[in-house]
Amino acid sequence: MCGLLLKTWRETRWLTVICCAAILVVEVVLTCIVPRLQQNLPTMLNSFPFMRDMISGLLGIKVRNTISPAVFSAILWIHPVVFVILWAHQVIFHTRYPAAEIDRGTVDLLLGLPVSRGWVYLSEALAATMSVILVIGFALLGHVIGRSLARSGFYPPVGQILIILLNLLLLLLAIGGITSLFSAMSNRRGYAIGWAVAVVAASSLVSFAAQWWPILETPATVSVMEYYYPAGVLMGGGWPVRNMIVLAAVAMVTWSLGASITTRRSICTV
Repeated sequence: MCGLLLKTWRETRWLTVICCAAILVVEVVLTCIVPRLQQNLPTMLNSFPFMRDMISGLLGIKVRNTISPAVFSAILWIHPVVFVILWAHQVIFHTRYPAAEIDRGTVDLLLGLPVSRGWVYLSEALAATMSVILVIGFALLGHVIGRSLARSGFYPPVGQILIILLNLLLLLLAIGGITSLFSAMSNRRGYAIGWAVAVVAASSLVSFAAQWWPILETPATVSVMEYYYPAGVLMGGGWPVRNMIVLAAVAMVTWSLGASITTRRSICTV
């Protein structure tokens, strides 16, 4: 197992390093500028009324003339750039095995090692989990650095931020499990990436649109993005236990299905 983890780390270290550096910079910048945006929010909403709906959809709450600073800081953890970095990390990492190995014709060499398919799958899952935890850790580090640079009392307690990050971690594990399932069913990495991106994008769109289109409220219940709600935590909602349980269940089920398919399917180079 240690040898497989070391192999995976060598092959993915630059992905992890780049994602850590990117999320660090993004969080520092956002943490520094969000207080200024919040101060100008009333003027912005009065000048551009359509912004009210856009911010409402982004935060998942009804926006009137202003928003409390703590709740507005939720944008740090739901900004599209943040999601792009995190989603890219999960999709790239979780399509490595078996889809990428089959696609580039190296799966025979990998499975020629004295290890089972299950152990390879498990090592990839563990490596991906450790990598995404490291990326989230750098996001928190960027937020802390941004706080020290901004020198503002704008932000909520760190305890609430940690709850949000745990919810975010479970969301990413669920997305990783879904991606691993598509990888297990694919012979081409491009197909696995395409299906994973389509599911995540559709999930995000349905959760966003359901706030104004009641017909989508029922489909939104099967969207993983529906169970990630930082603004609710910052409004004093406490631990989102139900959301965390749902995301953890999705991660466990999809990863288990992916492992079962990988260990039982016919695998050969194509």
